[in-house]
Amino acid sequence: DYSVNMFLRQYWNDTRLAYAHRGYNESLTLNSKKSELWVPDLYFINEKRGNFHEITTPNLLLRVKPSGEVTFSQKLTVKLSCNMDLKKFPMDKQKCHLKMESYGYTTHQLLFEWVAKIDERVEFSDDLELPEFVTPPNISTETCVVKYLT
Repeated sequence: DYSVNMFLRQYWNDTRLAYAHRGYNESLTLNSKKSELWVPDLYFINEKRGNFHEITTPNLLLRVKPSGEVTFSQKLTVKLSCNMDLKKFPMDKQKCHLKMESYGYTTHQLLFEWVAKIDERVEFSDDLELPEFVTPPNISTETCVVKYLT
């Protein structure tokens, strides 16, 4: 297992929310309206436990630009499973995955894509420390489409 504190940021365009044609050009922050708006149903496949941060208020941001472009950011802590091969312990190297997908939509309805700039996909805090471990030297991201029988 491993645990991660993160800011999960998602971006999409919802033309139903566009308001530029009304002459207002400022972004709107709609944190309190989250339950009234569509947001992707992303979940972590290998999650064992997770929680939203809510002290002192829910740690989320829901911002809409005049074009209908939506930014949704939330602070999460997740505990994830990681199959480890310890045959070479203590000289072993582990590769742990953070797997995400839509819970209920098909890839024809919703497709998650990484942001174009590779260095903006995953960022680590400058003061990240992992006692007795080497900080991950690099992170790779990939898109994977899985077919399920439902």
